[in-house]
Amino acid sequence: MNGGKDPGAVDPKDKEMDDEIYEDELYTEESDIVLTASRIFSMVARYRGHEVIETRTTDEYVPLGERTRIANEAGADFFVSFHANAATTENAHGIETLYHPDSVEGKKIARFVQNRLIQVSAGKDRGIKSRPGLWVLRKTNMPAILVELGFITNIAEERMLNEDWYLGFLANAVLRGLEDYTVRR
Repeated sequence: MNGGKDPGAVDPKDKEMDDEIYEDELYTEESDIVLTASRIFSMVARYRGHEVIETRTTDEYVPLGERTRIANEAGADFFVSFHANAATTENAHGIETLYHPDSVEGKKIARFVQNRLIQVSAGKDRGIKSRPGLWVLRKTNMPAILVELGFITNIAEERMLNEDWYLGFLANAVLRGLEDYTVRR
């Protein structure tokens, strides 16, 4: 998840908005959505007895190398990166979970998490996908996943991703997927 000087994905139509004409429209930055989702995830995980190490707790930019260093030095069991997708077309929609192709356990976790996400959402199942070039997936010493919670460039998903209750469902689904993996491995 991004933050601070790097808001991550931004709905392109939002950049062109004239505040007087579109004052009821959403202005969505990925960093806001994923910070809320990760806060909910952390709170629920702690409540259920899990230890959580957050690499970003405020709207600040934390370099990718620093994020993986924190996780690696802590000896974390898993690394989860929350994201919101964006596309050049507003027709793109759905949820997907990414993993590194060399991580057998990362792929298993991705499958459990994706299954839970689709169970609780109305999102299209875009499946699990191998991504070798993503820093947080290739530089962690533990199984890592990157969860794309939906598209901020799709108006229906953008509206849902701006609802805390919906992000709560998604964050809980990610946690349940990790717990499913832990129980079944």
